[in-house]
Amino acid sequence: MTNESSAAEVAGGVLDTIGRSMQDAFLTQGRILTFDAFLERAAAHPERFARSAAQYALDALESFGTTEVDSGRGATTRYHAFDAPFDAGHERVVGHEVTQQALVRVLRAFVRERRVNRLVLIHGPNGSAKSSLVSCLMRALEAYSHTDAGALYRFHWVFPSTKHEGGRIGFDKRAPSGAEAGSSYALLDESLIDAKLPAEQNDNPLFLLPEAERVAFLERAFGETPFALSDTVRRGNLAHRSRAVFDALLTQYRGDFREVMRHVQVERFYISKRYRQGAVTVEPQLRVDASARQLTHDRSLAALPRVLQSQTLFEVFGPLVDGNRGIVEYNDLLKRPMEANKYLLATSEKGTVSLDTGEMHVDALLVATANESYLEAFKQAPDWASYKGRIELIRMPYLLDYRAEQAIYDGQLEAMAIPKPVAPHTTFVAALWAVMTRLRRPTLADIPSVIERVVSELTPLQKALLYADGALPPGISSEQAQQLRLAIPTLFEHGANEQMYEGRFGASPREMKALMVNAAHADAPTM
Repeated sequence: MTNESSAAEVAGGVLDTIGRSMQDAFLTQGRILTFDAFLERAAAHPERFARSAAQYALDALESFGTTEVDSGRGATTRYHAFDAPFDAGHERVVGHEVTQQALVRVLRAFVRERRVNRLVLIHGPNGSAKSSLVSCLMRALEAYSHTDAGALYRFHWVFPSTKHEGGRIGFDKRAPSGAEAGSSYALLDESLIDAKLPAEQNDNPLFLLPEAERVAFLERAFGETPFALSDTVRRGNLAHRSRAVFDALLTQYRGDFREVMRHVQVERFYISKRYRQGAVTVEPQLRVDASARQLTHDRSLAALPRVLQSQTLFEVFGPLVDGNRGIVEYNDLLKRPMEANKYLLATSEKGTVSLDTGEMHVDALLVATANESYLEAFKQAPDWASYKGRIELIRMPYLLDYRAEQAIYDGQLEAMAIPKPVAPHTTFVAALWAVMTRLRRPTLADIPSVIERVVSELTPLQKALLYADGALPPGISSEQAQQLRLAIPTLFEHGANEQMYEGRFGASPREMKALMVNAAHADAPTM
């Protein structure tokens, strides 16, 4: 066998394997469904199909599991999703378990309140991993959407062609070519479809059911299983264009709901930040984040039934549309002019956006990041009073545990593959020094008198070791040692509650990594 024929055989085998794998995945994952088939899946697993964006994000985080982590302030919960197991740990979030727990508490509050009614604002100093945390959350949602438990569905309107004289895209009672009478057009070959209109905003196919029937269907499906059905799913409705299509078809078919549903093709979709599908980052620019425009009359639209051609159909677009049913991140929110953020007052509280064509409803987790200095300036502005009740603040300071800080630097050096020897304990010394620059002198409020002097005389090094390892300063009695260990959570609390809190100032991980990069690439000194 020649090398050419051997290579062709190998290539052909690879293509055959990939082809079979992708086809099997397409069928087993239910990429394309009829509306009836979708309802069967929803009845079997209503908790998967009746979730709001907040419920979905919470389920995604919990699906990766948790670990109890020991720290100076006691046991804390770490969510494995922030270890980025879906990316082999690439760009994981080191430490910050308190921030993770705060985010999960907010998500659970949204689930209990049955709607997302506040903007989550993660704030802290430059380089404290705010954007990394949100990025990790987005990637966790993306990985979760590829699992059976994380399946997400939207729908399209399909209008098949017909070879019957006088027939018009399925509006007569005779079946178009390739379809049986009364069957759905969802599974028709694409060559037999003249027009397809995607539903806007990744609308949940459950919205095709009238509200009363939808709630009754879900209540039967859940039975005795407790589930907090969100207002979004309970009272949600079709987007503007889908409502126009639905009403036009219902009129054409004289109220025959089953005939209307023949035109529904349910499709599974996957969250993707790269393709702006259910995960979108809004940079601090001046553009409006949602808008509407009239559809142009291209060949596909010209093939629509006359009853729809007489309608003025609009399509909405923008980050809020692309991120619906997922997450929308406002990166450095407070760097944008406040006029560009005014719509968030209603959107964060009511989940709506006012457009020229009407009111757009949004089901998305709205998360923003902001630097501490910008947030302080915003709190002095007159608009702060309006925003205060619509924002959930989550602080993300620099790390105060040198062990976690060292893990960041170790990963950085490993990724750099420095072509020169690295002195032992380089990352340990850098991490310990960085943490010490972030610490503040302890206050004595709520500190037992027996250790007041010990606490007041703690050096930055002693405090850093106390926070990370529980290491006690030398020369103290056994009673003082016991009381000091008990006082560690109080010291953490004092440092966190002050305006100039511990971790707000000092050397940032970004600066420390830059120093090591510069040192790694610097030329050796000449003698």
